[in-house]
Amino acid sequence: MRTLLLPGMDGTGELFASCVRFLAADLQPQIVAYSRERPLGYEELLQEVPIPAAPFAILAESFSGPLGIRIAARHPDRVRAVVLVSTFVRCPAPFLARLATLLAPLMLRRPPPASVLRWALMGNDAIPSEIAEVQAVLRSVPAKTLARRLRAIVEIDVSKEFAAIEAPVLYVAGTRDRLVGPTVAEQLRGLRSDLEVCHLDAPHLVLQRRPAEAAAAISRYLLANSRFPRNRSPLK
Repeated sequence: MRTLLLPGMDGTGELFASCVRFLAADLQPQIVAYSRERPLGYEELLQEVPIPAAPFAILAESFSGPLGIRIAARHPDRVRAVVLVSTFVRCPAPFLARLATLLAPLMLRRPPPASVLRWALMGNDAIPSEIAEVQAVLRSVPAKTLARRLRAIVEIDVSKEFAAIEAPVLYVAGTRDRLVGPTVAEQLRGLRSDLEVCHLDAPHLVLQRRPAEAAAAISRYLLANSRFPRNRSPLK
């Protein structure tokens, strides 16, 4: 079964490398990369994602959560399972996000310093090589593109689509995530009681800081649900 991997806000897919090494081979991971030069929002990106003709699963990280949710809602006949990692159905911190949007042209001209990355994304125990990797990836994406994605987060709300997904859903959360807090998992459970949640001791970048543990949990879940029956909803 093919598994579409939808990346975080950088959109390159390069930060999936450490996690993909541990994913079960039967999942046939296909990393999706978004345009670096074109500043696209969710609706435009939705048209860019290659949708397999055969049944497939979705792994959507952070920024791409709403995109993965929309794809699953639009293709109930093919989507077997969905894994959401450190993500949301609507902006988890609207005030801070709007403030960041206003400051984005200045903030995104250069990669954030190590102290900011450790606080917001990677945790205080991140080593210099891990910090350098994330900085290099962010440096490769124009500031205008990152700013557009940040604005898209402020505007999005896919609560209805999330509740309507027929396929089973796993939510992977970092217990030390400062960007998407613990209340988000509770919010999602309120929208669908069948949601499964996996908590890992990690900051926001769960897949990068805990690749083996995250990949093991994701592989087990997707393989177990690869034959999810399409003639009924898991909510019934």
